[in-house]
Amino acid sequence: MLSVDVTTPLNEELETLSSESKARVIAVALHDLESGLRFSLHGDRWFHAASTIKVVVLLAIFRAADEGRLRLDDSLHVRNRFISAADGSSFHLNRDSDAMPELYQAIGRTTKISALAEGMIASSSNLATNLLLDFLGVEYARNVLRDAGVEGVELRRGVEDHAAHERG
Repeated sequence: MLSVDVTTPLNEELETLSSESKARVIAVALHDLESGLRFSLHGDRWFHAASTIKVVVLLAIFRAADEGRLRLDDSLHVRNRFISAADGSSFHLNRDSDAMPELYQAIGRTTKISALAEGMIASSSNLATNLLLDFLGVEYARNVLRDAGVEGVELRRGVEDHAAHERG
């Protein structure tokens, strides 16, 4: 936990933390809704933040459940083949770099949507994320973002779609 000396400005503490961590850059933005306090250090800067989309996918899952499009106890077929948003080529995820490697043992079988959603958030599983996003559709998830009034987050593709990432 970061302990900030009240006599030192927060941005100086964060810059020190950034240089000590050898990060290229860090960004922090906060807005306390009760006090109105706002703080931003590089808060308007764009970052590629792959796991950010996992929250969007979770919101979309709950929206789809509310709309009756799915039930959380419905099952999805587990597979490790996805289509790139860039060129339609197929790609696979690497089990060794996924935070939930045990999900790969379920390939060819089904797993409940609720278990995939939990694995996506609690374990940060890229395979669970892509399965759920493929099921919902990128456009549906984008609409959830738009309807929620979220700005500054772009959802273009699933996780580890390297061909699409290279094309921007």
